[in-house]
Order: sequence, then C-alpha cells, then structure tokens
Amino acid sequence: HDGVVVVGIRTDLDTGAGALTLDAPPKLPHRMARVQASGELLVRAVQLAEDRLLAAQAAIVARDPDEVLIAGDVVHEFAGDPDWYRAHETALDRVAEIVEGFGMPVHLALGNHDFDVPDTPREETAALLAEKWGLEGTWWSKVRRGWRLIVLDCQAGPTWDPQHPLYDRSECSLGADQLVWLDEELSQGDPSVLVLHNPPMVVAHDEDPGGRHPDLFAVVAAHDDTVKLVLSGHAHLWMDTSGHW
Repeated sequence: HDGVVVVGIRTDLDTGAGALTLDAPPKLPHRMARVQASGELLVRAVQLAEDRLLAAQAAIVARDPDEVLIAGDVVHEFAGDPDWYRAHETALDRVAEIVEGFGMPVHLALGNHDFDVPDTPREETAALLAEKWGLEGTWWSKVRRGWRLIVLDCQAGPTWDPQHPLYDRSECSLGADQLVWLDEELSQGDPSVLVLHNPPMVVAHDEDPGGRHPDLFAVVAAHDDTVKLVLSGHAHLWMDTSGHW
C-alpha cells in the first residue's frame, strides 16, 4: 500500500465517460496520490472534467493514500476580474468542495490554465486562489517522514512576465527568488521530491543568467544526490517526455 498512486484523467479525447487508469510507480515513504488532468482540448472534455475528477477522487480514496497531490491546471481556464469571482459562486468554489470531499490532505500546485496572464496580473490571481483554495503559497516545502516534498510555481518567472524579454507562457520559469529558495531547500540534504506543473521539456533554460543557478536544471544538477523524484502534469498524450531527466 505504501507508495504513489498515479491517476491519469484523459480529458483531451472525446471518450464519453472518459478513461481512468491506475498504476504503481516507485515507492515513497508514505502513501501519496498524484492527480494529472492532461489536455482540455475539446469542449466536451471540459464539460466532463468534473465527472472525471469525481471518478478520480473515488479511485484515490479507494487506494487510501495519506495525502493527495494535484499537479496544476486545477481549472480549465481562469479569466476575468478576481473580485467577480469573490462575489459569485463559480468553478473555483466547486474545486474547494471536491477537495474537501477527499477527506485527507490535498496539495494543489498551479498550472498555466489557472492564470489569465496578461489580462489579469498573476499576483492578483494567486491571491484569489489562495483565498478560495486555502493555499499557503504558490511554492512551498514540507518534510514528510524524512522526505522533503517541494511544490514549485511554474508561473513565477520571467516567461510569465509580459514586460520581460523572455515572456513566453508556453514555458515554465521559476524566477530568481524561487531558484535561490529551491537551492536552500535542497541544501538541507533530505531526500526530496519536486512537483511542478510543466515537465522538463517545457521548462526555461538560463532564465537567470547572472544567478548562482541560472535555471531549474542547474539547481537539480547541483543536488542530484538529493533529488530522488520529479513529478509534473501538463503533458498531453502525444508528448514524449522520456530522456529529459
């Protein structure tokens, strides 16, 4: 029972009720589930997203993990005035209800579809989501039974700053502050699991050329004896992510 439960929710094909798969990746020190909702390419797939999340919830609860980890793209597309979302009941509130229904700790990473850059500043959206979903921050670290769980924010760096020359929302970037923080966290020496929305193939290189570690790859390379596992979401069914780490 002790291990990671990976639930893949196929939302990028019009498959009626959807396909739900379970498998058993390498073991961690306690039970943890990772939920990856990939795709959102068809309107029907989006319409089925809540049903599929509930089906995933049932499958996860049946496996009885200690904690659940959702690796971003919690909603299909955030857009609009954050104050409007505060004044109305929306999908953001439904997410909070479903998360509560797991009956165990649920950790949310954020993905590209959870933001509305450039129309809404990412800081305003992050503040709204923190209120709605009880987030402690968009990146954080916790020690669980001797292992360090590190959740990263792929939208905190220059590729998500409309005023920056590297602006390109198709790429994840962490920003100088988060890179320094990550280096400090990994320097603690605990065996560590990194969680980020984007897989390595769409993470920016050399985002902070003047820094001690210019990008995520440099930080991981400096702590390759500490980083034991990297989990991500985002990837669509046709993406080949093998060979990147």
